[in-house]
Parts: sequence; structure tokens; C-alpha cells
Amino acid sequence: MELENKSNILKNSGDLHLHTRNSDGSLDVEHVIYLAYKTGLSYISLTDHDFLYDYEELKRLGEKYNINLIFGVELSCMDLKRNRKVHILAYNLKEPNILKPYCDKVLEDRTKASDEFIKHIVEKYNVVPELFEKYRSKVGCVFEVNILRVLAECGYSNKVCGELYNEVFKGEDRLVFHHNEVREVLKAIKEAGGKSVLAHPSVHNSFELLDELVLEKAIDGVEVWHPKNKNVDREKLYSIVKTNNLIATGGTDFHGLYNSSVVRIGDCFTPHVYIEKILN
Repeated sequence: MELENKSNILKNSGDLHLHTRNSDGSLDVEHVIYLAYKTGLSYISLTDHDFLYDYEELKRLGEKYNINLIFGVELSCMDLKRNRKVHILAYNLKEPNILKPYCDKVLEDRTKASDEFIKHIVEKYNVVPELFEKYRSKVGCVFEVNILRVLAECGYSNKVCGELYNEVFKGEDRLVFHHNEVREVLKAIKEAGGKSVLAHPSVHNSFELLDELVLEKAIDGVEVWHPKNKNVDREKLYSIVKTNNLIATGGTDFHGLYNSSVVRIGDCFTPHVYIEKILN
């Protein structure tokens, strides 16, 4: 798609699932915002994992590039009934500090787990421990993709994601850390005055959970347009949205260099009608 035509399509729309170096993205905040601006988007949301932004700082950057930033965060949760991970996107929080204990617990535990895992990696692959420090994120964690990047730089792969991931993180060699119970998080988002959205249901096979949450009226929306949602998934999810008067969101889940396939900001987006529902 030509950039000019794409810009016209994206006007008044938003990519509401973007990651930066504050969690497991490869670009810093301002570069992600700049790329979104050049793409022609009117709205974006930086949804780093369990990371609560300073909204005033984001607002200043948005004004610099004439783009609207919607406060967002992606929360690491667990569907205890099925013992599956599930990610929840929270938007437009009026009182974000209500979510701080949930974020802090995950990040604290994740940092300890990754530091222990790095010791194992150093021994197994004979790499220099200090190499990992340059990729330690603002929240203190060295994320899985950062570990893979160091190994790639040391010659164990010519790309960050791919077969190397399955080699490093398999069986007992996995990063295990605390995840919050999903319904507790959804309740906290509501208390914080925000909107809750089930992220990429196809990634963690969250379809059964979605059906339950819709029946319980526990969630506000679902991420319909995502690179890993197949067409049949999108049709099913959008049908659920329309039937239950939910919010449908779209986002690229952009991680820059760390995406497993080629993804550009704005490839998936949220139409303006649903952005209005998030903001109002």
C-alpha cells in the first residue's frame, strides 16, 4: 500500500497496541510516536507490559507530533480455570494508580525470574553477563526477546525471533513469573475508570474465557484486528462485539525488531467509532 493512500485510510483511526523499550519493544518511546505520526494515524496507545506511563509526559510528546495518545497498558494475567496466560489491555484509566500494585508484583517477580534465567543462559551458551545489561528495560526487566537478542549478537542466530526462541525457552527452560488473576484485574480496571479489552484471543486461545467474560459483563471489548488473528477469528470476534455491544479494537502489537513477522505500525487499527467509545 502506498504511504499516501495508507495515510488517508488511517486518518481518525488508531493503532492501540504498541510496545517500546519500556518493556519488550526495540524502539524508544519517541521513535514509536514519530513512526505513528509519519504513518498518518490520529491516535495511538503505548501498551507496554505492566508499565504505567506518566500521562503528562505522553501528552507533551503527542502535542509535539500532533497525534493523540490514549493512556494504555497491557497486563499479564492468568486464566486459572484453564491454566492459561491471558493478556488484558486497559485504556483511558482515570485513576491508573489503582493498577500499580498489580503491575509492581508482576514486574518484581519477572525481574527476579529473568535474572536467574540469565545465569543459566550464561553458563549454557558461554556469553558475557554484562551484555544483557544494555537491554535492561526501564522497568528493570530483561525480557525474553532481550535475552534472544544477546544470543543472536553472539552468533547463535541471525535473527532474534524464530527457531532460537524454541531452543532457549522450552521444557524446564522457561521464564516463570507471577501473573494476576484475570477477573481481579478486570475489576481493578473498572474501579480505575478505564476500559478493558481482551488482547489477541488467538495467541493464548482465550475464546472460551471471552465467552464467559461476556456473559458476566466483566469486559468492555476485544481486540478484533491483530496480526495473529486469522480472518475466521476476526469474523467470529466482530460478531461477538456487535451482538453484545462491545468495543472492537485493532493494533499491530508492534515490537519493532522483536516481532516474529514483518509488522508495521498501522497495519492493524481501531476505527474512530470505537475510539470514541474508549474515550467516552
